[in-house]
Amino acid sequence: MTTIAADPVTGVIAYESRITRGDYILDDDCDKCVIRDGIAFFVAGDVAHEQQFIDQYPDGKIDKHADLDAFVVIDGQVNLAGVEEGRIWSMPLNKPYAIGVGGPIAVGAMAYGASVEDAVQIAIDHTQSSGGKVRTFKL
Repeated sequence: MTTIAADPVTGVIAYESRITRGDYILDDDCDKCVIRDGIAFFVAGDVAHEQQFIDQYPDGKIDKHADLDAFVVIDGQVNLAGVEEGRIWSMPLNKPYAIGVGGPIAVGAMAYGASVEDAVQIAIDHTQSSGGKVRTFKL
């Protein structure tokens, strides 16, 4: 799992770098930003369907069992995206938000004034599946 926080007002997306499988930490230095054809993808959730999501974005269909959310940056606009019933959905993000296992903690931290970077660090400090370095992407 992962924690990714975005603030469209400041134009910053922050994300941690841990990859886990069950209780096992596979890597603490993964860059979770994928850029394809000028579009930046930050995906949280089902790693098995991440590539399919990126390949099919924005209008494609993917496995109906895919469970993921993403921030997608197109032409300087941050979009919140995900999959429901095998269909990809996407909408512009207009306020700070976070996704992934630490998303609720990060959203709470931002509600009390934390930056996206600090919100991700707070989520790392309070979830087992988030960790490693906090990286940032600026629009």
